[in-house]
Amino acid sequence: MPARSLKTFRFWSRSIVIALMTALVSACTPGPERIDVVADKGVLSGTLSADGKLLLIGSVHHGGSLWSTAPAERLFDWNHTAGSFSTLRAVGLSPPDAAAPTAVTVEEKAVSVWDLNSGQSKGFYAVPAVVESIVVSSDGRSAIAGLRDSRALHIDLANGASRYEFAHSAIVNSVDIDQRSQRAITGSEDRRARVWSLGDGKMISEFTHGNQVSAVALSADGSLAFSSAQREASVIWDVASGETVSVVDLGYELITSARFADDRSTLLLGSFQGDIYRIDVASGQVLQHWAARATSLFERNASRVVLSVSYRAGSAGQTIVAAVSNGTVQHFQLTAP
Repeated sequence: MPARSLKTFRFWSRSIVIALMTALVSACTPGPERIDVVADKGVLSGTLSADGKLLLIGSVHHGGSLWSTAPAERLFDWNHTAGSFSTLRAVGLSPPDAAAPTAVTVEEKAVSVWDLNSGQSKGFYAVPAVVESIVVSSDGRSAIAGLRDSRALHIDLANGASRYEFAHSAIVNSVDIDQRSQRAITGSEDRRARVWSLGDGKMISEFTHGNQVSAVALSADGSLAFSSAQREASVIWDVASGETVSVVDLGYELITSARFADDRSTLLLGSFQGDIYRIDVASGQVLQHWAARATSLFERNASRVVLSVSYRAGSAGQTIVAAVSNGTVQHFQLTAP
């Protein structure tokens, strides 16, 4: 066999083995109790409210829409231009019971603000660079936007004014705000995760990784931070001291979403490969592991990115809700601690 053909054969052989191993592991991992389809052709962006009751998505072919998750029901369609579907690569959502219930949708540099109750537009603002990530505060009055030009902006959603700029030296991939709207965290391709005061705009703490930061989160009270970088273990750290609380070692799994439980005892993580983990914060150990399911046999792993995860309380107790890039909301059974 020619050398080039032999190399090609070995490449495809390894690829097939990896695919079979991935399928086997996924088949052995508990899947969802229920799958609800919210977009036939998948989604570019999506976020769940903190209580897991609402989902905001940017669909591949149908623009933005707001959904309830139980039951799955479309509430509003949101696009930036009448008669066309917007390409929304970042979306943000306040809790439905916020003082100013608010959603934001982003197309490149254009930010639209929406009222969660009426579905009506509350404003349309332009920011100075393409938005890579965005999060709305728990009161619905402000947002943090991570930009492609190496900074993050603290935006007043009432008028679109920037309150503070938070500096990095590369794209800001992920942002979060604590539930008291006092602190924000930014994660960048400059390998740094930084926590900022929303009172004066100053940096409180920083954690340095060895690779590009892909996901960050703050606990409800802003005292704990989570940051994850490509091809290395994730870290839970103390914001005041900057010291490591625990290390979450999931191999080379790329973490794409994270959310702390309100009591800080556990952390939910979602991955690029469609895995959802419930983590013990004190030890960094996995308490439960689920796998998002494909909607067809031909669906690629890349189309099962976990965009957002949340706890959701209901009549039957708590469940885990995940927004997945294949256009589904998937619900998972939470076992006792």
